[in-house]
Amino acid sequence: MAPRRDAATGAGDAFAAGFIAAEIEGAGEAECLRRGIEAGSRAVTRLGGQPEPRGA
Repeated sequence: MAPRRDAATGAGDAFAAGFIAAEIEGAGEAECLRRGIEAGSRAVTRLGGQPEPRGA
C-alpha cells in the first residue's frame, strides 16, 4: 500500500530545510539527504505543507 499523499505543497521547502539543518549540524552528505527526504515526505502527508513538529 502506498503512503498517503494529500498535497505536494511545501515538499521542496521542507526537503531544503531538513537538508540544510543537517548540514549546519555537521552531518555528512548521506545524512543530509536522508533528513531532507524525511522532511519532504512528511510535508506531503498533510494539506498545506504543515508537518507535525518533532515528537508530536
